[in-house]
Amino acid sequence: SAVFSPAWNLKILAFSSSLSLNFLIQVALAVTYAGWTTILMVQAVRQDRVDPMAALSAWPAWFWRVLGAEAIGWCVLFACLTLAITLGAVVLPLALLLIGAFSLFWNLLTAALLPVVVGERSPFVETVRKALRVSWERMGRWWFPVVVQMVLLGWVTLLYVSYTSSPQPGYQSTNTK
Repeated sequence: SAVFSPAWNLKILAFSSSLSLNFLIQVALAVTYAGWTTILMVQAVRQDRVDPMAALSAWPAWFWRVLGAEAIGWCVLFACLTLAITLGAVVLPLALLLIGAFSLFWNLLTAALLPVVVGERSPFVETVRKALRVSWERMGRWWFPVVVQMVLLGWVTLLYVSYTSSPQPGYQSTNTK
């Protein structure tokens, strides 16, 4: 259990996190899964067949590219979330609207990022630029599936809370928010 307990404390701007072997394993597994499924989708489109073992055996060729693409996505999103959360201390409804709008914009702008980064063999920075350009140019084609996926993942969430409290004997208060 000592191997999985937090080993290093990391603080970047307003975010504080503890790094551990468990965290690094989870990141590696998430990157591997994202890259593997993306390779399978690229195979299905380009070759009209899917070979899961061939996609997984090419892991060293695409792991670092997928990690870089996901790091770009995570870092930009978390930087903007940090700004919005800071604003949320003053005007919470505006912060929530900004988070929702930016997350939609960022998902639309990076919709082609993984498939292009995995499917192309040109240098990483050039591939990222191409992926952002392709995402921007074809935004009209996939805005609906992206919005549906975001809604299904909880982009729009309704929280309804109702509770009853008894601050004094004989007195009851019901609060609904």
